[in-house]
Amino acid sequence: MKAPRRIKYRVMQRDEGGGSARMIGILALAPDCALSIVSAEPGRAEFLQDVVDRSNALAVLHVAAAPPEDAPEGAVYTRPVRRTDGEFRQALLDRLRRYYALDIEPA
Repeated sequence: MKAPRRIKYRVMQRDEGGGSARMIGILALAPDCALSIVSAEPGRAEFLQDVVDRSNALAVLHVAAAPPEDAPEGAVYTRPVRRTDGEFRQALLDRLRRYYALDIEPA
């Protein structure tokens, strides 16, 4: 039986000013949405391992959702996306972009 395919992503980190980005490593995403490090640039392995460990510990992510019709103006609503949901992969990649200022591209 063939092992499930892992998808590899180049990880780019933007500089403090939000301008240019440099590649800091490659991550693999398993079918169960577990991340692992394929390679890391010198000095970035510890950072990437922290990102991987924190991300793999998440069972649920919260994504933006439309508020109910009777919600107060300006209210912000979210909905849970569980690791077993089909949209978890995209929610996880979006989280890496937002929380860690990483650009993620297919490798």
